[in-house]
Amino acid sequence: MDLGLKIFSFVILNYNTYDETLDCIKYLKQLENQDMINIIVVDNNSTDRSGIEIEKYYINDNQVTVLFSNANLGFARGNNIGFEHAKYKQNADFIILCNSDTELLNKDFCKIVIDDYDKYGFALLGPKIILPDNSIQGFIVNGIPTKKDIYKILLSVNLNYFKMKYNINFNVRRKRKNDNIEDSLVSNNVVLNKTLSGCFYVFSKKYIELFDGLDNRTFMYGEEVLLSIILHKHDLITIYDPNIVINHLVGASIDSENNNLVKKQKFLVDNVNKSMKVVLKELNSLKYY
Repeated sequence: MDLGLKIFSFVILNYNTYDETLDCIKYLKQLENQDMINIIVVDNNSTDRSGIEIEKYYINDNQVTVLFSNANLGFARGNNIGFEHAKYKQNADFIILCNSDTELLNKDFCKIVIDDYDKYGFALLGPKIILPDNSIQGFIVNGIPTKKDIYKILLSVNLNYFKMKYNINFNVRRKRKNDNIEDSLVSNNVVLNKTLSGCFYVFSKKYIELFDGLDNRTFMYGEEVLLSIILHKHDLITIYDPNIVINHLVGASIDSENNNLVKKQKFLVDNVNKSMKVVLKELNSLKYY
């Protein structure tokens, strides 16, 4: 198949994750069609000189660009530095935001993405995500987020923090897993318009032409549901393609700064609470919610 002259720009946000970032790049360099691939590392003001060391490592590699932020801007704004470089400097047809702790397993990734774009005209694509215990990461929300979904997320993270902080063990009755979600995840069929995990996003020109990256009102957490709402407002298509597979090692950049469970959970709770206020404001702009 003639893939044409398509440009794929991968953006990796680095914060004290030298080894993970190098491993992520290693997998990207094993893909087919290397002449179509650019790799952008955004160092989010790391405290361990990892960005400087990554730049040294790839100093003679024209495929890899290292950009530096003079402050820790969080997930959305940090990624947006790379997104804008890919959009305006590299004229990318597809921009991929991938966590430093992800490993892309499909060597024919470019071909699959182009085939999916030709078939579905997606704005956003997400892959099957394999977690360290070999389970498949589920959808953040089964469809477009609602206020009920947001309140469930808030209840869950705040309750977990309360239990952890005060060492309280009690069981909360859980709703049975949604069989439709499970079927979608384990099948080999493309699924449309779910709320996807933010660890690996593929944006097409349909998104790139409208936006300069992610909504920058959040620091960390909540980006997935906010993005899903914005895509819905603009009638843009999201697809989940389980034929693209990544390993997600989970949480390397957060763990590098939060070295105990209670502190990590407090970081999560504080940022989720702030982010969900933004999400609820966006939902309120949709008249039927």
